[in-house]
Amino acid sequence: LFIPWSAMASFSGLTEEIIQRLAGYGCIGLKLGIESANSQVLWNMHKSVDLRSVAGIINRCRQCGIKTHLTFSLGFIGETLEDIRETILYAQSLDADSIQVSIATPLPGTEFFKRAKAEGWLVDAPWESYDAKRSSVIYPFCFYDKNLGKIRKDFLGQWFIRKAFSPRWIFNHLPIIFRTLKGLGCVLFFKQLIAILIDESKNKKEIRYSI
Repeated sequence: LFIPWSAMASFSGLTEEIIQRLAGYGCIGLKLGIESANSQVLWNMHKSVDLRSVAGIINRCRQCGIKTHLTFSLGFIGETLEDIRETILYAQSLDADSIQVSIATPLPGTEFFKRAKAEGWLVDAPWESYDAKRSSVIYPFCFYDKNLGKIRKDFLGQWFIRKAFSPRWIFNHLPIIFRTLKGLGCVLFFKQLIAILIDESKNKKEIRYSI
């Protein structure tokens, strides 16, 4: 009996052989955490990701019929705006099926929360603010005068709009597209689409991203 299933996984130890075996057991989707494309930020998170191997793993998953959903985080300790730009460019370079972008949030009981509390980084915010979407609940260091919620939306919007130029991706991900339009709002979506079309018309090789 073939039962399709999905799972959260780590890039650590995920080989082509394991991917093929997972597909043989019915796996159709993997949620994989990258969080950042900057090695120092990853080190601060105590997270081990070989960024050079990610593209190959994603391609192998596609060959085996496994969809990939990547997660990224913004506003972690020591992260700069340039680090975020680096992560955005890296995310654009990968051929993942979907992504998730969150604001780094220290939830009670985690090492992140204990450190933030001990260092006095926690801001006076209601529990509703711990949704990892609207704003940071730790003193945001270099993000003090920036809106991480807007940066997060821009990150997602630019990624999905770039994907909109791929007919194959559109056909395979119509439900995701409708959810994105609902979440971002049509006005923001099409504003970014127009900006990217202008950018493409100038034949710029580097993705323009302004905060």
